[in-house]
Amino acid sequence: DGKHIRLTNESNDIRTLIDAHLPVAADPVELWEVTVENLSSSAKQVKIVPFLRWQLDRPNLHYPCGQTGVKYHCGTNAVLATHQTTGKVGILASEIAPEGILESLSAFIGKGDIWHPEALETLAFHEPYDRETSTAEDACGTLLVGVDLPAEGSVSLCLMMGCGHYEAEAVNFIKSYLRPRIDDGTLFPGKSEEAGE
Repeated sequence: DGKHIRLTNESNDIRTLIDAHLPVAADPVELWEVTVENLSSSAKQVKIVPFLRWQLDRPNLHYPCGQTGVKYHCGTNAVLATHQTTGKVGILASEIAPEGILESLSAFIGKGDIWHPEALETLAFHEPYDRETSTAEDACGTLLVGVDLPAEGSVSLCLMMGCGHYEAEAVNFIKSYLRPRIDDGTLFPGKSEEAGE
């Protein structure tokens, strides 16, 4: 309809629906609402793995060595990538806390290729915790999100991708539009709650 892109896939008794849209046309962020449906009569545990590379300096998939710093931010369930020249901050965030993260293309692909990355076979992701920014010449964001599917049931979650002009703006986009659940299950406060304080 010009405002939403909907993708569907069905495999191994799992149906996946992705509804991607822009929450506000003026802000450079995109929300992906992912619904995973179990078509079988047995409960399942599945992994959702969003992968993203950002173009923070120019329309080129390859970044100059040492120019992009990547870190994980626990309070927003997000991988943030800051370009050291432009200062722009790439966002990949999940509504629910991930089980693991990867911050470079080489770690994701391993001995495979972009269509058959080794990380999807080994599930050898890093533990997600607040850490100092690391510099990667092949910076990317990858999250490992586990969901429990009841028999003949479904689970939905939301992912965010985008870019801020600086880190505080990126974090504000996340708490305004995604409102992630942090470790204790509470919601990261959004604009409406702040306005009422």
